[in-house]
Amino acid sequence: MGIYSKLLVAIGIGILVSAVGVIVTGYLAAVAIPKAFFLWFQDHFSLDLGFVLITIVQQILGFGFLFLAAGYFISKRLPLSPVAAVSCLLIGFWIYLVVRVALIYETPISNPIPTLNTLVFITLSVHLLFLVLGVVLGNRDNTTMRAASA
Repeated sequence: MGIYSKLLVAIGIGILVSAVGVIVTGYLAAVAIPKAFFLWFQDHFSLDLGFVLITIVQQILGFGFLFLAAGYFISKRLPLSPVAAVSCLLIGFWIYLVVRVALIYETPISNPIPTLNTLVFITLSVHLLFLVLGVVLGNRDNTTMRAASA
């Protein structure tokens, strides 16, 4: 398989993982959170902190583990450089996000994230962290296997 084929497959995996992540996150959003959770945060800290914590957990469960597995899979099966693997998965995520927003809101294709607020920053940070972690683990495993077989 040529390098361009590997890159296209990696971008396709990024698109697929993003689609599955949106579905899983949708199911997680439907989970009822007790009112006492929000009342406790409102009384002790701030209601925004409660929403931030819920967003972090939701993104880790919905996207984080999927991106971790995708990064590991790509670095194991498609021997790409770590930067190329992470870039391809992020490009796939971005393509999915742009097309999804354009189709749902029936707008021309444009930047789906016009501003970088706190929740968007947390979301993108979780995605990037788990992508990089998956690629690093896959590359480390490849290095260990090559060293053992030598």
